[in-house]
Amino acid sequence: MNSIRRSFFCVFVIGCLGLAALSPGQAVNADADAARAQALNLFKIYKARDWKSLYDVTVFSPAVTKTLTNRDEFATGFEKGLSQNDPKNDFGNLMDSLDDISVGCVIIENDSAYVATSCTITADSQKVKFLGIAKLIKSSGDWKWDLTFSDDAEKATEKRFTEIVGDPAKSQSALKR
Repeated sequence: MNSIRRSFFCVFVIGCLGLAALSPGQAVNADADAARAQALNLFKIYKARDWKSLYDVTVFSPAVTKTLTNRDEFATGFEKGLSQNDPKNDFGNLMDSLDDISVGCVIIENDSAYVATSCTITADSQKVKFLGIAKLIKSSGDWKWDLTFSDDAEKATEKRFTEIVGDPAKSQSALKR
């Protein structure tokens, strides 16, 4: 699985370099800037634990959308699920240690955007750099977090959150080889 992620990441970076060489027009740049801003916003929402805002910037599958009544109920349910499944507040501690958040290259394909992300997480007094990808979908003219791939909102959220945070980066010496 890690080799698949590394391969995807390599293709992603090479694609970004190729797209940068094409000097895309201003409309494409504006779209990429909007996708980058939304990816960064997702990190801010998670750090602030602002589940109402998470509802506002997420597109769910049609089946899940039918079950959601409003942002207040979504936020209450999300918080309840977190507290029930995380009695030691590991997730809260992770969010508190999240730092040095940045977003980078964007690949846009039709109504999908893939935004490179990075952050550091402090564990056992050591900062570890993580590299990930935010997957967004264009909905009503805005880039939103894409959870449309599953009718299980909890699993979809967990998968996409894991992707946006990503995996630990290899050391600089390993990357130079």
